[in-house]
Amino acid sequence: MSNSGSVACTITVTVNNRQSGPWPYTLNPGQSTEDWFGTGSTQGWYDLTASASGFSRGFAGHMENGTQQTSDPAMGR
Repeated sequence: MSNSGSVACTITVTVNNRQSGPWPYTLNPGQSTEDWFGTGSTQGWYDLTASASGFSRGFAGHMENGTQQTSDPAMGR
């Protein structure tokens, strides 16, 4: 996550397919940060939303590992 603006901003990451978070990240102008989110409890599925003032971006999918998997356990909830 990066702040290319001229004022500080807070980016909030929310998990949509399990009970966890949200996590706020306050970034000064020109600052970047990164983080990771485990997928073990969701059988490799992830569904995250990063939002800030006037901005929202979703990231959803599955971490493939070559083995047979099941559908997202939170799908349809």
